[in-house]
Amino acid sequence: MIILTDQTLTPCQIIPRYYPRIEVSSEKEEGMARSIRVLYRGMKGTIRQNFNWDPINLDSVVIITAAEFIPAFGGFGGGPKTLGRPNLGSANIYVTNVGPHGVAGGEAGGVEFLLHVDWDNPLDIVATITVLDDIEEFFQA
Repeated sequence: MIILTDQTLTPCQIIPRYYPRIEVSSEKEEGMARSIRVLYRGMKGTIRQNFNWDPINLDSVVIITAAEFIPAFGGFGGGPKTLGRPNLGSANIYVTNVGPHGVAGGEAGGVEFLLHVDWDNPLDIVATITVLDDIEEFFQA
């Protein structure tokens, strides 16, 4: 949640009066996007993937991004959640055919997709799976 309020200036402040003060709440709100990162090791070609995750159902809107990844395991913790760094290399890496699935009381929630890694050698790939709110309606055209 973002709250914009008028800023009360003190003599020490040099920020102009027209800048608002922004407060960001860390509380999870209903309807917020949720994301998870998955590391796929040694990928090459077109690979069908499935990732089961409870927040996803058949009506979910799911966005998936992918990139080559250089893992950096170890360390003392306390840093970022992602253990490594995406690498902007020469390989074309992308996701197609994203299909959310899951029905309450039946099929597990998750998403299937095709991961494309266009490179001669296997690469480590990181995929970020983001689930948004459910669709509002379904139309047949």
